[in-house]
Amino acid sequence: MIESFKVVLVGDSNVGKTSIIQRYTKDSFDSGIEPTVGAHFMTRIIDLEEHGGSGRMKLQIWDTAGQEKYKSVTQIYYRDAAAAICVYDVTSQLSLDAAERWLDDLRRFSPPHTIIALAANKCDLFSQQEVSLEMGQDFKDKHEVPILQQTSAKENTGIEELFVRVAREIDRNREIIKQGSGTTVAKRSQASLASAEQFKKPDRTGCKC
Repeated sequence: MIESFKVVLVGDSNVGKTSIIQRYTKDSFDSGIEPTVGAHFMTRIIDLEEHGGSGRMKLQIWDTAGQEKYKSVTQIYYRDAAAAICVYDVTSQLSLDAAERWLDDLRRFSPPHTIIALAANKCDLFSQQEVSLEMGQDFKDKHEVPILQQTSAKENTGIEELFVRVAREIDRNREIIKQGSGTTVAKRSQASLASAEQFKKPDRTGCKC
């Protein structure tokens, strides 16, 4: 039986979270994707033996809404996450600034074993770049994030590498993640969870991808 691990993508709207997931799981790109409402997930099985790991695993990759009004809802999807990828847009300094808040939320609401990575997306748009690789590296070091990967969903650059690196970290911490899976994080805010339940809709697959 192939073990399944939850990976959550977070970040502001329009940074390319849905496009990254679609490129990785379907090898497709659609520039006309509408913003995600709520959350939905796709899956892909990865063979880690091809990348220096052990066996295969299934990644259950969750796409979450980036709009502020859905933030309390988004937080409930951090539960039991083996890993989280915070995405920012290299053509938007504001998206990197917002990444600090997303990281704070991840560390507040996700399990303590959750592996965090950064994706510097839209790296193909050189002429519009506002966030250099050096700025991203400084941000990574400041917030002690183990993985930073430049990506372009449009050009299919760095997408495979991003998920391989995340999967290898999951593999290295597999037993810790399995032991912690399903437990409640003591520092989770009960008020925020109550708010999330209040606004949660029955249909949580609103992304029109």
